[in-house]
Amino acid sequence: MIDCNCHLVFDSLWANRVSIWQRARAAGLSSAVVSAEQVTHQRIQQLQDCEQAEVCPASGWHPLFPRPADAIAQLAQVLNQHPRWGVGEIGIDTRKLPRDGQADFLSEQLSLAQNRWTVLHAAGPGALDTAFGVARGSGNVRGMVHAFAGSIQQAKRWLDLGWYLSIGGPITWPQSRRLAKWVAYVPIDRLLLETDAPDLSATKQPGEPADLVQIAGKVAELRGIELAELQQQVTQNAYQWLDTDCAPVTAQGFK
Repeated sequence: MIDCNCHLVFDSLWANRVSIWQRARAAGLSSAVVSAEQVTHQRIQQLQDCEQAEVCPASGWHPLFPRPADAIAQLAQVLNQHPRWGVGEIGIDTRKLPRDGQADFLSEQLSLAQNRWTVLHAAGPGALDTAFGVARGSGNVRGMVHAFAGSIQQAKRWLDLGWYLSIGGPITWPQSRRLAKWVAYVPIDRLLLETDAPDLSATKQPGEPADLVQIAGKVAELRGIELAELQQQVTQNAYQWLDTDCAPVTAQGFK
């Protein structure tokens, strides 16, 4: 399987990335998407290390983190230098920030994501619908809504747009009844799995990519299929979403 969104670059994971990745490999993971929240020199260096370890990097400006006036120019430069990288984690977050201005900034980042895979964040009142309005006019983006927490009706709109929907640790929580509805509804070939490590942990804090096995087990249970079948399908989905050779099954990981 492939963890389709985690944050190994965060301080709580980076120092232990070698052992974390060893546990992920032992759990059966072949690769992971590592997305950053800011386009800084430190993050770019870390993502380059991830690429050398054959783990898939994504760069972008998360809506909750500060950014400079030339944020789009910085991201454009990074993406031009790294044609295999994805764009993320980008999106809309209305929990702490006003919605005004976020849509325009998301649109600018999606304009740089043409023909790339993208990790989209949408959290807070109205965020998912606002992000959809932007994504609908974004052109050729291989998008994934990470930690999707919308309704079946909202899920259908994103699916009709051609995007993938991803679920992580919260599907294992006792209060996950609403999530269970769309997870059981979504076509199996449009579903991705993630840990969002170290956040949204299925088992502990901080979470890590190896937790994907527990998430997969719950999803297989909800869909009434064997775990092996689910694992095979979501791995195939991830390869189709990434459409790249940065996630080979022989990935060695960090040294």
